[in-house]
Amino acid sequence: MRSSGVIQQESSTLPSRLEVQRLAAMELDRDLIAMYTSVRATLLLGLALLSQAAARALDCQALNDQRDQLVRRAMKDEVVVLHELRLKLCPQQEASATAEDSASESQLDFGAYIRCRQQAEVQLQNTKPVLYTNPSGFRWFTPQGARLAREADALLREMQQHCAAPSPAGPPP
Repeated sequence: MRSSGVIQQESSTLPSRLEVQRLAAMELDRDLIAMYTSVRATLLLGLALLSQAAARALDCQALNDQRDQLVRRAMKDEVVVLHELRLKLCPQQEASATAEDSASESQLDFGAYIRCRQQAEVQLQNTKPVLYTNPSGFRWFTPQGARLAREADALLREMQQHCAAPSPAGPPP
């Protein structure tokens, strides 16, 4: 049998129940701190990614708006050139087509106007060089229109590379 001195010595080297509980609590605290740190890091990373996605979405919308504005300005130049040519070729049809009052609109001969438009486009192609043709096949005849259309197409390529789905709103660049 063991002597009381041996038992006392063994009991002093073994941790008490309170010490075991304290050590377990400290280990639990370390695990909780590690888990908290991990969760916190995950949340911060998630917030950073959401913030970047929101900023990118805003940037993509701004790029799309800028592209649409460029296309509108480019189209305006092309429309002016064709309008002037139609006024020379078929002034009555062009005046009726562009009139603001309903009486002139009702007098518009759509067949004649379509033929006039086609004739104007053919004449424009024969008299002015095509300065730019975009990927959709739209031809640009004015220097300003061609320059703006190129810029719009560059923005579209950038949007296709960096944005989820660029809006095809507006006329073709």
